Amino acid sequence: MLTYTDLKLAIQQYSENYETSFVSRLDTFILQAENRIAHLVRLPPYRKQTTLQFQSGDRYITPPSDYLSCDSIFVIDFDERFEMLNKEPEFIDICYPVTSDWGRPRFYAKVDDKTLVIGPTSDALYDAELGYFACPPSITITVDGHSWLGDNAESLLLYACLVEAYTYMKGEMELLQWYDKQLKEAVNSFKGFGDGRARKDSLEEPDKRVAV
Repeated sequence: MLTYTDLKLAIQQYSENYETSFVSRLDTFILQAENRIAHLVRLPPYRKQTTLQFQSGDRYITPPSDYLSCDSIFVIDFDERFEMLNKEPEFIDICYPVTSDWGRPRFYAKVDDKTLVIGPTSDALYDAELGYFACPPSITITVDGHSWLGDNAESLLLYACLVEAYTYMKGEMELLQWYDKQLKEAVNSFKGFGDGRARKDSLEEPDKRVAV
């Protein structure tokens, strides 16, 4: 288990660097490492589910603040769930060029990092379920100094931080490559967990669950 304090100390000890400017950038290394991990492997804290409401006349929706990308959206109409299909914004613009083309939303597209466009424009109040890829709170801002990565994936978090720290230091290439190798091995190990044991079912992908 790595707390925030333990992690900062470990980065300094592994790097053998206690210089003031290096220490002042420890949070930057950690944030960069957490971001790198989020884009390399899907772990339980990155998968979230929430509810939305499409108001009558809605064409754009704003996902939660920790939203990174969409896994699925289901519209609920009279207790029946309808999966919306992911398309490009241009597809929706072509299919529904007039915003007054209203109906039960069937498609969604990513406009930017914080906005989704739906088509057709919602013609009523609909509840919806959003499954999405989230950005969990960084260990640098948690109240108790703990995070899922620090508590459950120490090697993954530590080696990702060391790669960032040693890159900043412009250290020996041989050691940087070794840290990177350790990171890749940790990523592969946790990919087996994220895509295997942590998945209870697979809809469109082959089942990658690990036999236990």
